[in-house]
Amino acid sequence: MSRRIHPEHVAPWLIPLLAATGCNGVFGIEPPIVVPPDAGSDAAPIDAAEDGDAAPTCTPTRGPCQPFPQCGCDAPDNCNVLDVDGTTACVATGTTPFWNSCGIKTASVGECQKGAECIGSNCKPFCNTVADCPGPNRTCEQITKTGKPYPFGPAVPGLKVCSAGCDPILPSDTCGPGVNCTIYPSDGLAKDHGDCIYAKGQGMGPGTCTVNEDCAVGFMCFNGADCRKLCRVVGHPEDCTQGTCAAFTLKAAIAGIEYGACQ
Repeated sequence: MSRRIHPEHVAPWLIPLLAATGCNGVFGIEPPIVVPPDAGSDAAPIDAAEDGDAAPTCTPTRGPCQPFPQCGCDAPDNCNVLDVDGTTACVATGTTPFWNSCGIKTASVGECQKGAECIGSNCKPFCNTVADCPGPNRTCEQITKTGKPYPFGPAVPGLKVCSAGCDPILPSDTCGPGVNCTIYPSDGLAKDHGDCIYAKGQGMGPGTCTVNEDCAVGFMCFNGADCRKLCRVVGHPEDCTQGTCAAFTLKAAIAGIEYGACQ
């Protein structure tokens, strides 16, 4: 029988690791910790756990269980990564769906449904390659110990999660209620994708933010001061109720659609 860990034993780095704080000088938020996508198809994530009391067989090296495919925990427990060394443990399985907010008022353990973990205040499903992440414009992201993009920091062993592939203009199509969709990494290198990130604020306009979380859904914090609405640069004047859509200095484009901000 597997041993379940309790919330107070979990390292606090897991909750804010991908929280927004600054993004290559473009959005005022840091990019997520991402490994270049592996080639693959849009297959559904694999969950090795089955109904019943038996723990699926695996040979994990940093704890009693393996996050992906899930194995080593008695049903219905969830295998999560506890610290930057990649130590794993069986935790309670929650009900929060993928790409919904988590860890806002709690320790985050036991919130996410099986096969997911609370990373950057968002329940994200585990993966090994992009083939494990269903849907368009998604990646399999390697989480690192430093909070900086791969390869600028050592990876947390065994901790890769799917990005959401969300639409920055319509976050609610993929992300949960009150959750924003931001563009990563926005470095002009044609690797951008959308990912869900918790947005707790209601800021819209000049002087309404210091960090991204201060802004309302659909808005991003620029220069640590102004919440500006995201928009599509070409062909969608309706995105900006006031002003026009201005492209970023470093091109931000997902699946051929270039994004900017209303000004």
